[in-house]
Amino acid sequence: MTGSKLASPPDLHYRKPGATSVWCTLSSLPARLLAKPPTDPRQRAVVAMDRVLLAPPQPEDYRQWADLRRESRAFLEPWEPVWPNDALSRAGFVRRISYQCQEWNADRSYHLMIWRTEDAALLGGIAMTNIRRGVAQAGMVGYWLGQQFTGHGYMAEALAAAIDFGFTDLGLNRIEAATMPHNDASRRLLMRAGFAEEGLASDYLKIAGEWQDHVLYGLPRRRWAPGGNTASIHTGDPDFI
Repeated sequence: MTGSKLASPPDLHYRKPGATSVWCTLSSLPARLLAKPPTDPRQRAVVAMDRVLLAPPQPEDYRQWADLRRESRAFLEPWEPVWPNDALSRAGFVRRISYQCQEWNADRSYHLMIWRTEDAALLGGIAMTNIRRGVAQAGMVGYWLGQQFTGHGYMAEALAAAIDFGFTDLGLNRIEAATMPHNDASRRLLMRAGFAEEGLASDYLKIAGEWQDHVLYGLPRRRWAPGGNTASIHTGDPDFI
């Protein structure tokens, strides 16, 4: 419509992680997530390691997110579902994070951005999705990293932080992951984080427009040590995430 304007970006309010009751109020949230969250992600982080921290997305993160995804597009596309036409638009980003906030507050999935602690540079994203409660108490972890930041062990730290978040804040008993058989870097990452290979699922996910087999991994709480598997995350392996 001529002369129409985009709606103002929403103020996203995230409930206390793991809270399922619709009566959970903003007063139960950590102070860093109350009302208008700080623009600096370091002031709204929910979990951190030495060099990286994880914080839920906000509308003001759009420019860094879009720039990083655009610069890394050729690197990321072979490992992700087909990008929609508006994949990098501001409106698409706002829709995406608004949905992610709803999923967070419904205790169905938790999407976080990965930031470098020293300068608040956006490195990538990580999510705990498909949360199952009841007798399962399980979730699925997935992640991506900008191409320029690979090879420095950032994702290993981010994964360790996400595992801590899953077991400590979300109260999960088991975290699962899946990766394509030829994604050697991701497979090494999961094994070093303590995951065990559990099988092969045929035509598991539609990636880059094709149904792809995936190797399945699992990490139960009983095999996890608080603080994460940090002994080997600083690696010089250029193929290591």
